[in-house]
Amino acid sequence: MKEILRLALVGFLTLAVICCSKVDAPRRTAANLKVLLDATDTVHGIGGYKNTRMLVRLTDDGRVEWDKWVNKGWQRNTSWISPAEVTSIKRRLETVDETKITSKMGPYNIYVDTSVELSIRMATRTGLISFSVIDPWSSNLPRDALGEGRIPAMPSDVESVVCEIDALHGQISGDPVDRMCKAQDARSN
Repeated sequence: MKEILRLALVGFLTLAVICCSKVDAPRRTAANLKVLLDATDTVHGIGGYKNTRMLVRLTDDGRVEWDKWVNKGWQRNTSWISPAEVTSIKRRLETVDETKITSKMGPYNIYVDTSVELSIRMATRTGLISFSVIDPWSSNLPRDALGEGRIPAMPSDVESVVCEIDALHGQISGDPVDRMCKAQDARSN
């Protein structure tokens, strides 16, 4: 009987040592991943129509999530980008002048019977900020269709964030990049 108890005690202690050593090992869970960029696109339309999708959610480990329309509904997808790409995006986001961003900005384009709200959370030098941009995507209607100066141009800092989101979304989803962002890319090269 004593031998059985001794073996059980040795087994228990061995198991405790193994378990405790694994508890100390660093783990990356959803709770301790840092979100660098999170953007949700909501289309509002006639009769209370509302359709929301996640454009991108980028975490500091390079994980990118986005929604894709599949069989009459949004499906969450996951992809990965390299550590170098994460660092590059983080650096570009840190150059944004936060003083030029307010909680709700826009509208910057004119749409017929709809509007779009791009809700953004992004990491900056000072922490995570949240804001929304109304009607950010290019439209076929001229900006002055409502009268000269009624629809302002998008501030460059806001445009750079919107285009960062659009470029990352295009890269991981294969969707085309908005023409405003193609023009911005051409100006920066």
